[in-house]
Amino acid sequence: MIPLVIELARAKLLCSNQITADFAAFSAAAKTALVDIRLMLDFEPRRQAAHTMAADLVASHMRTAYSVPKNREYLRSGYSSEPIMAEGAAQQLREFRLQQGRSVVLDILKDNFRTGLLNGGEMGELMGRDIITEAYDRAVEKDHPHTFDSGRCYYSQGCYLTSLIEELFCPEIALQILNSIPDNVKSETTFQQAFRGAKVRFTHFGKMADDTGTSTFSAWVSFVRCMAIIPRSGQRAADCVLPVLLWDEELCEEVMTGVLIQWKNRGTEGTIQKYSIDERTIGFFPKAQTHIADPLTEDERKRQERAATRPYVSLIMELGVQPGTSPAAVTSTKFLNPPKAPPQSTDDIFSTPSKLVLPRQGRFKYAVTTHPRYNIFVYGCSGTIFKGITPADKASYALLLGSRDFLAEHPRQDKESLAAVRQQKPFFSGGDNSFHWVDEPLLRQIPKVLQERLIISGDKSGISDQGGLEEDVVMEDA
Repeated sequence: MIPLVIELARAKLLCSNQITADFAAFSAAAKTALVDIRLMLDFEPRRQAAHTMAADLVASHMRTAYSVPKNREYLRSGYSSEPIMAEGAAQQLREFRLQQGRSVVLDILKDNFRTGLLNGGEMGELMGRDIITEAYDRAVEKDHPHTFDSGRCYYSQGCYLTSLIEELFCPEIALQILNSIPDNVKSETTFQQAFRGAKVRFTHFGKMADDTGTSTFSAWVSFVRCMAIIPRSGQRAADCVLPVLLWDEELCEEVMTGVLIQWKNRGTEGTIQKYSIDERTIGFFPKAQTHIADPLTEDERKRQERAATRPYVSLIMELGVQPGTSPAAVTSTKFLNPPKAPPQSTDDIFSTPSKLVLPRQGRFKYAVTTHPRYNIFVYGCSGTIFKGITPADKASYALLLGSRDFLAEHPRQDKESLAAVRQQKPFFSGGDNSFHWVDEPLLRQIPKVLQERLIISGDKSGISDQGGLEEDVVMEDA
C-alpha cells in the first residue's frame, strides 16, 4: 500500500503518471516542484515570472495556496510539511539522478537562478540545505542498501549521524571530525564515540515562526515528522537544526540532540570566537530541574543525569569564502580626512582557500556548560572539503554563491583592463579613471594622506587574541 501512495505522490508532483519517463519530458515547473518541496526555495518576490511560476505550481504541482492579497495580483503559497509528498519528491529525484547523474538538483537550481526566479539574498542558506540534503540521501542509501536494491527505498528511514558526516565531507576530513573531541569541556570522548548509534532523519525542511523550534522538545516532534528545522527569521545563532536521536529508545525530549548549523555566503571568513554556536543562547536543551516535589527513582535519576550531559554539534559553513579577488578589481575606501582608526569595510578582501577548522579543547576562558560541543568550521565550497562536489560542479556553485560584483566577474583581471571598465564610469571613485576630465587635484591625484585598506586573511593573529582561542587547521585547498 505504501509504495502505491508514494507513486501517487510522485505523479501528482509531476502532473504526469509517467513517473519513469525521461528527464527532458517534464516541464521546468515539474522539476522545480521536486526541489522546492525538499529544499524550500525562496522565490524573488519582485519578479512577475516568480508569481507566474508559483501559480503554475499551485495549479498543477501540489503547491498549497495559503491566501490571496486584496489586490489579487499574486498568491501567497508554499509547500507545507507533508512527509509523504517529501518522500515522493526524494524518490523521483533519485530516478532523475539515475538518468542524468548526481548533479541533477544543482542543474535545476541553476536554471531557476538564471531565469531570475530565486532570491539572490538567500542563496547561501539554499545551497547549504542542498549540500546537507544530498549528503543525507547518499547516507541513507549507504545505510540501507538492500531496501534500495529491492526497489522499496524510503529516505524517511534515516541514517546514522556518523554516516552523514562521512557522506558530507571528504574521507580524510570526515576522519578528522569523527576523531575530534569537544572544545568546551574537558573530555577525551571522540565524536564517533559520543554519537555511536545516533540517527538523523529528515526529508524536507519546516520553518518556525517562534523560538519553540530551537529546542529538544521540537526536535523529537520533527524527528517523527522527518523534518529539519529552519528557525524563525531573526534567529541569529542557528539557520538550521537537524534533529538527532541519540539513543534508540522511546521518543521523547530526553533522548534527542541536534546538529546546529549556520550558513554564511560572504566573501570574508568570520572568527571562531564570534560565530561559534552555543546551545545556551537559543535554549536548545531545557534547564535542569532543581526543585522536584517527589523523590526520583534510581532509573529516573540516571536518565536525568544522562540527559544533562547530552552532546551536540555546532557546524558553521561559510560557503561564500572563495580564493581572493584580484587586487585590481577592488575599489577600496579612500578618506579625505582619515579617522585615527578607519572602520572595517565590507569590501575588505580575504584570499582564503577552502579549509576545515576544528577548535582545540579548553581554550575558552569560561567553559561552564555541561553539554559537550563538537565544533566544526568550514570555509569555502569545493571538493577539497565536501564529498558531493565534483570538479565539474565547482563552476555551478561559484555561479550560485557568487557575489555578483561585476568587476570581480570581469574575464580580464589585469589592471589595464579593469581601468578601461572604470573609465566607462559605472561608478565614480578617486583617481584619473573617474575624474580625468576635471582639474581637481584632490579627486585626480590622490594625496598620500588618503588611505586604502586591504586586509589579507592569511594573518590569523587576531583570532587567538579574542579569548585565547586557538585553531587546528586540518585541510586547505591552495
